[in-house]
Amino acid sequence: MFDGRSLFQLTAERCRDLDGFQSLTIVTSARYEAVVRAQLSDMGMSYRLLLEPEGRDSAPAVACAVMQIDRSQKQATVVLLAADHYVPDCAHFVDDIDHAARAAQDGSIVLLGIKPSHASSAYGYIQPGEQSQSSLRKKDDQTRVKPVMDFKEKPDTETATDYIRNGYLWNSGNFIATTATMLSEFAEHAPKIYALAETVLDDALVLDNGLAMGERFLTMPRISIDYAIMEKTALAEVLPSDLNWSDLGAWDAVRDSLPRDSDGNAIRGDAILNACHGCLVHSDDRQIVVCSELKDVGVIVEPDAILVVNLNAAQSVKNVVNELSKRGRQEESKWVGPGFDVTSFLHKMRTWLPVTALPVWTTLGIDHTTGLWRESIEQDGSPTHSPVRARVQGRQNTVLGAAARQGWQGPWQPLLERALESADSTYAGPDGLYVTLVASNGGALDSSKLVYDQTFRLLALANIPESLFETLQAQQRARTLMDTITSHFAGGKNGVSQLSEAGEYPKAANPMMHLFEACLEWLERDDPDGYWKSKCQEIADLAVDVLFAENDPCIREFFEEDWSRRTDSAGDILDPGHQFEWAWLLARWSALSGDERAVEVAKALHDTGLDKVHPQTGAVPLSVNTKTNEYAPQYRFWSQLERVKASLYLVDMTDGESAVHYRDDAVLALKVMAQYLDTPIDGLWYDSMRADGSFEQGPSPASTFYHIAGALAQMRATGPRLIEALQDASQGRPA
Repeated sequence: MFDGRSLFQLTAERCRDLDGFQSLTIVTSARYEAVVRAQLSDMGMSYRLLLEPEGRDSAPAVACAVMQIDRSQKQATVVLLAADHYVPDCAHFVDDIDHAARAAQDGSIVLLGIKPSHASSAYGYIQPGEQSQSSLRKKDDQTRVKPVMDFKEKPDTETATDYIRNGYLWNSGNFIATTATMLSEFAEHAPKIYALAETVLDDALVLDNGLAMGERFLTMPRISIDYAIMEKTALAEVLPSDLNWSDLGAWDAVRDSLPRDSDGNAIRGDAILNACHGCLVHSDDRQIVVCSELKDVGVIVEPDAILVVNLNAAQSVKNVVNELSKRGRQEESKWVGPGFDVTSFLHKMRTWLPVTALPVWTTLGIDHTTGLWRESIEQDGSPTHSPVRARVQGRQNTVLGAAARQGWQGPWQPLLERALESADSTYAGPDGLYVTLVASNGGALDSSKLVYDQTFRLLALANIPESLFETLQAQQRARTLMDTITSHFAGGKNGVSQLSEAGEYPKAANPMMHLFEACLEWLERDDPDGYWKSKCQEIADLAVDVLFAENDPCIREFFEEDWSRRTDSAGDILDPGHQFEWAWLLARWSALSGDERAVEVAKALHDTGLDKVHPQTGAVPLSVNTKTNEYAPQYRFWSQLERVKASLYLVDMTDGESAVHYRDDAVLALKVMAQYLDTPIDGLWYDSMRADGSFEQGPSPASTFYHIAGALAQMRATGPRLIEALQDASQGRPA
């Protein structure tokens, strides 16, 4: 909206003229890395990135940023700025920040307090006191700085009027302090964040000009810097400023920031306004907007929606967004509603993979320069350029190979041949094992080797179509890889169950589970001498006899070296999605081998996972701490898909009341599955649901595709029986 530049670019530009400016540190989501780099590429500014795997509010972000700056430059002065604030007077901004920075040298945290132009309910307020101690010690321009007496949350208009009358200031959210001051305050008032920040930075993946913070960042408390530090510290001071400033958090603020005509209207796009006053029209030139005799009304036209809002109540738009989220989940979804029809969904999904999803992912989801699959695709259809894990290559090659075996007529052969070759040349070391992570251009970023990653290479080889199976020597390559896995990860001991994973917890169930999956795939595909059956037998025995116990009917995530349950907090972690996944695998093994113990354990694991389902949304949580009963606030798509696979498979293995039990759960699981697929672009999916049933608006991860393909295969196999059972139930006949 402003001279063809984004607010982020304008914010970066304002920093250039600050006294002593050295570098920008930008904390943002990992999915915005390419956008940030592109927008800074032609600005000629030094910068470093701190990429978050997920937003945890501002306190964790600030702690990590300040600590990282302090590691490279002790006693630096940091200025915290939001990327979306509008400040047209750059010279005034620079002058204010320079004053605040000099005051901060005395050990205070100086906030920028804006003198209000009107009684706004959109901002928090600061009550300034008399002259600060730092001001009394100085004779220069620091006398502008005042102590902070109190912070006030966003008030109603009447209260805001009283605040202004009593000299309160808007809280801009911008503050200035030395790294030593900020770190000392974190250590005192938010010690958990302080300690975790050190670990997060130590474990972060090093990138060009930055760090990608890993999964430990997700353990950070979700809290703002205001609550964590600013409302507790005794060091807060405020610099009153009459800067022209706006946090463009609502459409009235956008109107007030744009040029306006003689009637106070702000217009962007093709519009005609007749007798209108104080209005905002924001549109493109594809359609004309006509308004007549309106006052203080905003008309926002986007390709997929139109918003008409009273600009005097623009903050209320968040209520509308919440309502849309609810309706998108319950009433207005393309597939899901009170009358959700399982039969229609099953029929619709028969063509989803070949007609809808594969064309999207084989064009946008693969880097045709390197031949490597991408990590994800944004919800607007743009491909991401983040580092790529080895497991994604194996999973995506599995999907493509399986689709070709099922008769997909797309250009699978050249894509698959190149993708397999690119994966081998990029990830495989001299020992034949894959490294974990490479950059989007193919350079290695993490050279560690995991059992987990090798299993998906085995799975991909098992799904090579018949026409290439012998040409690519799939069986020989798979056996060589399996033998290499055993020799490398078993520490010289014999047997698959002796494998240890690299990392903090060397005995983990998850790598064994996926190895079981790959071996089962080979057992079903090509096992003339029982090689793969013996591997399956060993893992099934481990799962049934050791990892599972009747008095603790689940398979936990982490174990001691002898596969006994850990006694620390790691031993309390239960992943409900993995209970369903183990259930599906053990039920398959039982069907192939006749092992009755395996199917009984599968049923128990299914019901343990079902017991952890969210009662309102019906979704499977990511993990549960069984000691504290704490649920992870994420409901990942892959977990729902494993529930679909397990419940459908058990429908086929049971009769009578048991079949009804799994049939009913399959219906609910399919209904939840449909919600994740209800995206703006068909062929994509949402990755994570919140506890209120709304979705995180992030990219579609490629790693989920193989879970979807597995669920679709199970739907094709069991769908006819499920439909028949539902029809029987509707007519009163026994299932």
